[in-house]
Amino acid sequence: PDLVVGTIHGPGYAGAGGLTKWNRQEYPIADDFHTYAVAWDVEGIRWFYDGEMYYDLSRDVVGDREWVFDQPFFIILNLALGGTLGGTIALDTQFPQNLYVDYVRVYQPISN
Repeated sequence: PDLVVGTIHGPGYAGAGGLTKWNRQEYPIADDFHTYAVAWDVEGIRWFYDGEMYYDLSRDVVGDREWVFDQPFFIILNLALGGTLGGTIALDTQFPQNLYVDYVRVYQPISN
């Protein structure tokens, strides 16, 4: 319960080839509610955990692959256990596991 991940998937960088930032700092994320934020504009996408930016992905990182994040899209909130994203499950892991979300807000700048 200490892993915070930000990732994008698009043409040529999907599945295991997604552009991902693993934040492996020791955060007690299971002990309380936290604020996660994504700032998304024409220049790129930035991910934050409790006000601290942990991933800054500019659109030039995808190189000659298509940048599809300049149009309306969707957000996925995921609790991953096991596999290539969730990692090894400890033998003493208690099930079921839960992801509690208090709210999700989406803001958009006002155009002039």
